[in-house]
This record gives sequence, structure tokens and C-alpha cells, in this order.
Amino acid sequence: MYREPSDLTSARVFSDPPINVAAASKRGDRIALGDAAHWTVPPTLRALPDGDITVALRPHHVRPTGGRGVPVSGPVLISEISGSESVIHFGLAGSTWVSLAHGVRSHPVGATATFALDVEHCLYFDGSGRRLAA
Repeated sequence: MYREPSDLTSARVFSDPPINVAAASKRGDRIALGDAAHWTVPPTLRALPDGDITVALRPHHVRPTGGRGVPVSGPVLISEISGSESVIHFGLAGSTWVSLAHGVRSHPVGATATFALDVEHCLYFDGSGRRLAA
């Protein structure tokens, strides 16, 4: 259920902090989160017709700068330090996204911070919330 949820509801239930969810589009060989980010379509989605999809990514796959992945930037909304982990809420593509990282990573609220989306771990859903590929 956690690694391969059959639908978006299951992905949301089994994620703490909450899973990041955003409207995206598939066009040719690209997945795009509006103008905020884009990456190459994974092999499991290549046969899918172009159109709107939903992308979900767990917070521990949204890493502070320096990690591998697709770079994104957004304003910091909340910065929490909980023991040896940091949780940063930031704005991206009209949504609030969450990064969960080991270590103390303080970001001032309102400042722009850069993160890396590890898109190899994205979950993809259709308009009804059914999983397309993981």
C-alpha cells in the first residue's frame, strides 16, 4: 500500500507528513508541473496519451539543494526542526509542498529556497485518482 498504492486516496492515507500532490501534464516525452519544473516521461508512461495527470511525491523525496533530482524553488512558508529532521513547507506551482530531510536545515519564512525533486519516486494518477505508474 505504501510503495505501490492503487489510488491517490491510499497514497495520501499512508503518508506522514502528507504526500505532495500537484496537477501536471504529459506532452510528448515531458512531464511538466506548469512552468515550475519538467522532466522526461518514465518508460512506464510513454504509451500514455498526452494530457492532464496528477503527480504525487513523498516529502522525503523532496530534498534540499545538493540532492539529485529536478531543481525547483519556492517561498518558504513554514520551517520546522524536529530532533534530527527538518520539515520545510514551501510554495510550488500553486500548491504547498513539503520537504522532509535528515539534519537541521533552517530556512527563514518568506525566503526562496531550492529543492531537488527525486522524480524517480513520483507516483502518477489519472483524473479519477487511479494510479497510472510508479
